[in-house]
Amino acid sequence: MKTNTNLVYGLDFGTSNSAVAVLDQSGQSKVIKIGINGVEKTIPSVLFFPAERMGTFHVGDTAILEYVKSKMKGRFLQSIKSILPSKSFASTNIPGFGPLSSEDLISLILKSIKERADSQLKADVRKVVLGRPARFSDDAIIDLMAEQRLLKAAKKAGFEEINFQLEPIAAALHYESYLSSEKLVLVVDIGGGTSDFTIMKLSPKKTKFTDRQDDILSSNGLYIGGDNFDSDIMKNKLIDYFGYGSNIRSYEKILPFPNHLLLQICKWQDIGFLKSRRTQNLLKNLHHSSESPEKVLRLQSLINEDLGYSLFCEIEKSKITLSNFENSTINFRKSVIDIKVEITKNEFEGFIAHKLAEINKSLNEAIDIAGVNYKSIDAVFMTGGSSLIPALRKIVSDKFGEHKIAPSDSFTSVVSGLALSTKLFF
Repeated sequence: MKTNTNLVYGLDFGTSNSAVAVLDQSGQSKVIKIGINGVEKTIPSVLFFPAERMGTFHVGDTAILEYVKSKMKGRFLQSIKSILPSKSFASTNIPGFGPLSSEDLISLILKSIKERADSQLKADVRKVVLGRPARFSDDAIIDLMAEQRLLKAAKKAGFEEINFQLEPIAAALHYESYLSSEKLVLVVDIGGGTSDFTIMKLSPKKTKFTDRQDDILSSNGLYIGGDNFDSDIMKNKLIDYFGYGSNIRSYEKILPFPNHLLLQICKWQDIGFLKSRRTQNLLKNLHHSSESPEKVLRLQSLINEDLGYSLFCEIEKSKITLSNFENSTINFRKSVIDIKVEITKNEFEGFIAHKLAEINKSLNEAIDIAGVNYKSIDAVFMTGGSSLIPALRKIVSDKFGEHKIAPSDSFTSVVSGLALSTKLFF
């Protein structure tokens, strides 16, 4: 395929899902269907490295299919975007590949997205506007490091001209394309890993303007999203099954089970690191000395049989159910693990209350920075999968009124806006 110098991708690399879009001949955003079935507009932001075919890997929907097909033998990596601001993450060793940095891992996903989109358009597109959260970190140095890592990943994936657009601003531009009059809009973008808030003046008369900086009154955010809520469910409802609250015998002393292991399994991206020889030896010793050895066996099974992905899928499914019902059940039966536990909406909202307070604070800061009041906001545009959580929606509706919340596509509005952003940069 020949390089097309006219086309530019808008690419949303998300914590949970990713998507890509372009402008059509009429200047409208078109989301490219990159799913393997030719229907889906998004693919999961995941990688799978099979244990039995070292040196190979799979991306997105294909990764999930191959992971299940292999009976979960290999390394399955999820929420990779969350390691961008991690100073402690240098690389992870993948058999057949050696140490892979965050840039290496992300480039594999971005390259696959590019190849799928190129195949659809029959063109080699080298220009991209890549989304990024309002803040990777409150620390400016770490925030810049995360963006530089993402930039390097995009270059490794085959992009040559790369610009960044804030994800909430992209969502605002998508919403603007549907307006018939000028509005002061608050964009609430709550995804798998971040919560971002942008206040912007939008108008159908400005959709073709290339400079919109004066219209952006504020942009604020924090690194909290749906993955954090899944972790809270794991921490508060399930770690008892894996040893929390149990005791171990050390010589003549009775000691509590080492909680640092249990805290690590509450973060999906950390479970794979427990396969180290040191941790494996510790687990063997704990099994011999534990007063609840069956719980240690479950923990060993979760780690060594790579069951973390399946378990967190069930946790997420239960969380989604709570958006429409008062209770749900987490069912998980694999190997020696047999979990059936009910969770209520009130429980869940209690688990995430401290994070909801932080999100509320960040939203208030966005209002203060913009120098406006709640009544002056004409509309609220909510996007991102986690924006569907009722407790989050209530924070917004209590401040602005339910009538101001505009309907939206929670999963493709950002990538659509990124495509619209391409004319601002190229």
